Amino acid sequence: MTSRRSGRKLAGSPGGDRGRWSSRRKLEMVLRVLRGEELDALSRELGVTGAAIAQWREQFVASGKAGLRRRDSDERDVAIARMKTKIGGITMENELLGSGRGGRRPTTLSSRRRLRR
Repeated sequence: MTSRRSGRKLAGSPGGDRGRWSSRRKLEMVLRVLRGEELDALSRELGVTGAAIAQWREQFVASGKAGLRRRDSDERDVAIARMKTKIGGITMENELLGSGRGGRRPTTLSSRRRLRR
């Protein structure tokens, strides 16, 4: 790949003038910046804009943060899923029982008071 400005061959550039970088190459660039290499120098060396490298760095850091926030599932997660399933079944049974009353809602204390008036 050649520099668009100078027309000379750039060191470390992938073959062809595709303008696309593999995730492996992006990772290498990002790690070089995170290890302390100057963004401008790396940008010039590889023929990539500093903004693109900075964006890849921010995406990398954000993904890393998200990965650290996750926690492994445990028995509590299994129990919660089982309870949600059971609650869903009970809710459906209640709705079906309510619809068996001719579409009327289940009678509550406040609705009985309204009926007496």
